[in-house]
Amino acid sequence: MRGFITSITAVLIVSLWAGGLAASEFRPARADIIRINGAALRGVYVIQDTMEVVHYSTDEDGRQRTRMRRQDIARIDYDTSHVRVQSFFTAMGQRERGSWEQAAAAFQQALEHGDTEFVVVESLFGAAHAYAELEQWDQAIAVLDQMRARFPRHARVVESLDVKGHTLVRARRLADAGQAFAELLSRADEFGRQHASYGQEARIKGHYGQGLLAQNNQDWASAVQSFTQSFEAFAGNETIDPELYATIGLSLGDVQRQAGQNDQALATYMGLRFRAIPGSARSQALFRAAELKAAAGAHLAAFDHAIMAAIVRGSTVRTQARRLANQIYAESIENAADMSLEDKQSYRDYINRL
Repeated sequence: MRGFITSITAVLIVSLWAGGLAASEFRPARADIIRINGAALRGVYVIQDTMEVVHYSTDEDGRQRTRMRRQDIARIDYDTSHVRVQSFFTAMGQRERGSWEQAAAAFQQALEHGDTEFVVVESLFGAAHAYAELEQWDQAIAVLDQMRARFPRHARVVESLDVKGHTLVRARRLADAGQAFAELLSRADEFGRQHASYGQEARIKGHYGQGLLAQNNQDWASAVQSFTQSFEAFAGNETIDPELYATIGLSLGDVQRQAGQNDQALATYMGLRFRAIPGSARSQALFRAAELKAAAGAHLAAFDHAIMAAIVRGSTVRTQARRLANQIYAESIENAADMSLEDKQSYRDYINRL
């Protein structure tokens, strides 16, 4: 997941690579620059894109530069039709098919022939992904470290540290993963001085990673604290990364339940209902809220939330929610002495329409 920077970005660093290739040898990459205010610069050529500034040209030779602050840019969309490296497209296709060995080899070839930083950086991330899927953890980590060494001010440095941490979690190298997440937090102020959103991204992802590690250790109190800090780092703006916001919110509610904080967990789940998050996450929040309400004896409210979990657009818990609604109906509604036959039938009808 990229969060914050949803499009492919490329940064031109005017310095020597560790491998000896000068970054200035990269040609400009054609792209559309979308500003924060919605205005777009179409078909320009990005020369340099760091965390602070973007230099671009209207000419492919890049001789006439214009400077724009990174904080004024919403995203940069690169035009892949202008990519000249065929192995890059081969690698992307192999990745889509899940052919990880072929993808890794093709991405490595693209690294050798990449003529824009767009291709090189995407190939580094692509190779790391392929190696991780092959469970070749050392190679995956080495590629991510190579990316940061070559492009230390790249707009995706925060992302590379986050991906490194999660890759190490998958490799069960939890102590090393903790160091990667800790580095995100220790450098958050540094990233924030370069661009405010990068500092925020580092805090969100660093705390989330630490929460995952605490959850893995069944240290529920520490997990609650870390997920809460991650959640709060969004500052109420889930549109930064709706999927990550929902994931962290659900994780927070889950560890609150494990810690015996059912009231807080219910508030967390209910707070996700009207946020701009994917329907799948909304359905899960509603279903978990229904489970808590049922356990607390609030059967009618639990029934309502189970039905909503089943019918929300994009629901992924339709079967479980219907099962819970049926259980609540059988145990608490069907034989309720204080409920009319008409009311009971109305609840039955809700289930029948699922």
